[in-house]
Amino acid sequence: MSKKYRWILFIIGAGTFLYTYFSNNLSPLQNSELKTNTSSVSSRLTVAYVTDGDTIKLSNGDKVRYIGVDSPELSHYGSTEECNAKEARQYNESLVLNKEVILVKDVTNMDRYKRLLRYVYVIGEQGNKIFVNEQMVKEGYAFMSTYPPNVAKTDIFQKAQKFARENKKGLWNGCMFDTTKRKKRQY
Repeated sequence: MSKKYRWILFIIGAGTFLYTYFSNNLSPLQNSELKTNTSSVSSRLTVAYVTDGDTIKLSNGDKVRYIGVDSPELSHYGSTEECNAKEARQYNESLVLNKEVILVKDVTNMDRYKRLLRYVYVIGEQGNKIFVNEQMVKEGYAFMSTYPPNVAKTDIFQKAQKFARENKKGLWNGCMFDTTKRKKRQY
């Protein structure tokens, strides 16, 4: 067997392996509906405190950073408060404070600040599931902000942000943000 032929077989084999690995490990979060895959769903916990528009503290003390979104920053340590930061926090409180949430993991478990990275769902008043991360973007209280490898819901966030921008929701109604120059905060 020639070297060239062995190399082609290796590439085909590696490609097949990578396709199989990633399709099996990323597929549980591809639909907008919550799938209760035991490896990705944490136990249900109550939200004890809302830090801002994209971070919460649970009744067990864990801090959770919403995957795929970035809300305007409140003033911290002398920094300037961004437009709609208080409103984003208040809206987040209205969605989750003192309510039981369902946490769904994508690929990465924690960020560099030791916060859990999760998609967050809350059961609404009519018993429907509300995807909090999406709702924050759709109502204009957060920007879409995805970072690999946690990208399973990127399409949902793109549609939500387009909706918010077109309908001048929240921060898209008067805040002077140039999203191309806005500093991206890694989590």
